[in-house]
Amino acid sequence: METTKTGNRHKGRQVKRFREAIGMKQEVLAKELGITQQNISYYEKQEELDEELFAKLASGMGVSPDVLKDFSSEPSIFSIQEMRDSSQAIYNFNPIEKLMEQAAKIEELYKDLLKSERDKIEVLANANKAVLDLAEEVKKLKRS
Repeated sequence: METTKTGNRHKGRQVKRFREAIGMKQEVLAKELGITQQNISYYEKQEELDEELFAKLASGMGVSPDVLKDFSSEPSIFSIQEMRDSSQAIYNFNPIEKLMEQAAKIEELYKDLLKSERDKIEVLANANKAVLDLAEEVKKLKRS
């Protein structure tokens, strides 16, 4: 049961409502805090959160604990949207784009590896040819 008093609000729901209002996914908040998405889900279901954890969650969303405690979703929607529009959100990215960037890096590494292997084969072939030429010279000297 949620009351209008700030101190009696369901703290987990406050975290969830604010996170959703700013368009942040649980996974992103979890990554920001170095914990799992399951932890965030668990915290959002808790009526009480200790002050340190509450402050950590608020910090992960870029606000002070007081802002999070006093948050009410209805009048804040415009303000939060304005806040998001005025700054570059670090959690907005396209996962497919990130995968493609990583695939391109891996492709470059494989190309470098292949070139290195080809160079190695060339060096070994030249060394082998030099050994064969030297062996041939030795045979010629023995015959003479």
